[in-house]
Amino acid sequence: MNIIPNISALKRISAHVKAGFLPLVALFLLICLVAPAMMYLAIFSALAFAGGFALHLFRTPKTAEAVFESTDEKYPVSIDRDEVPQRPGLAIKIGYGLFPLVEDRKGAPLMSRVAEIRHQVCRQLGFVVPHIPIKVDLSLEPNSYRILMGGMVLGEGVAWPDDMLAIDDGGVDIVIAGRPCKDPTFGMNATWVSAGQRALAVAKGYTVVDAPTVVATHLNDVVQRNAAKLFETDDAQQLLDFLKQSSPQLVDRLTPEPLSLDDITAICRDLLAERVPVKDFGRISLAMAQVCDLHDETADMAEAIRPHIGDLIVQSLVPAGLPLPVMTLDASLESLLVKALQAGEGASYPIDPLLAQRMIGAVYIATRSLPSEIRNVALISSPIVRKPLSALLKQRFPDLSILSDAELPEGKSIELLASIGAPSSSQTMAATDANQI
Repeated sequence: MNIIPNISALKRISAHVKAGFLPLVALFLLICLVAPAMMYLAIFSALAFAGGFALHLFRTPKTAEAVFESTDEKYPVSIDRDEVPQRPGLAIKIGYGLFPLVEDRKGAPLMSRVAEIRHQVCRQLGFVVPHIPIKVDLSLEPNSYRILMGGMVLGEGVAWPDDMLAIDDGGVDIVIAGRPCKDPTFGMNATWVSAGQRALAVAKGYTVVDAPTVVATHLNDVVQRNAAKLFETDDAQQLLDFLKQSSPQLVDRLTPEPLSLDDITAICRDLLAERVPVKDFGRISLAMAQVCDLHDETADMAEAIRPHIGDLIVQSLVPAGLPLPVMTLDASLESLLVKALQAGEGASYPIDPLLAQRMIGAVYIATRSLPSEIRNVALISSPIVRKPLSALLKQRFPDLSILSDAELPEGKSIELLASIGAPSSSQTMAATDANQI
């Protein structure tokens, strides 16, 4: 290690300092011999010991140094477990301009809102999200904030503690004076206005929220999108322990055989990655038990589970009494996708890049034409297409849920908003030719 030479040098210096100090002690004791009533025997003993040890250090510096080095090797420095970084959780860092949001004498409104969001998310997702600390970071701009997991920034924005954010949800024609910006959660046009303008902004049709609500809503969205990263093996064990209280036979049937705890964790993460909550873990566990013997890979098991919990998936998107907003694939486009998947079966990227690019463009056009108030939209496909289509689209369209028609509950009403058509004949030929190469 690079630090050893430095330690050795320090030890040599220490040895020589001691060697120079001990002769002085010997001289001092010799002088003391002239003092009356001194204990000559004790002083002569100390004098002999100090002088002899000093002579030994001067004559054998290398030996003394070797003692230090061998001691380091034999007794290495112990490291406290608390000094080792644990797996990073979520944290919020704020600039000093946002300190009033966490100040006790002002009620720490941001801290209370974050606590509310955390409990709300726990109920929605079905597992406990750890405590989310809020820290002032002087390296940030005064009114900025960041939502982080470890060193990775998952979200950031700007807020003004004494102002209100007036959000234009698409139905506002009158511009209000203030600081124009984008809503950090949904990307809609918005304006920071003074608290005195709140009534005016509401009258003009804006949705008006305060700064703590802006940050807390952004946090909620970040947690929902990154739930799979937050879910750990301990969370899976807690779900199993809780389920065992009511359904011990189901748990015994499921784990440790045929599914290990790591398998169950991976399946839950796959579901959470597509924003499927695990709060009804009993239903999910029953579905796991039904499909685990039919598949070897946990990703395939997670896909096979979905039709068994279709009503849970749909209910996470829209309340039971409302129709599900959907987009569909044109029959010819879906047929083209099926052929592409069959031609590229077993490939890491089974959809041809040219077809994938055109598919992304078509979905982009379709989503841009949707009403601004529509938040949760489902793209419906056949079961064979759903998984690769989701892998292609979910990073680019995080608010778009990809469902197979097998996941739609019987009798569930839907609202068709768009149909994504097939490419032109020349484009179809190009995609087909590319798959045949």
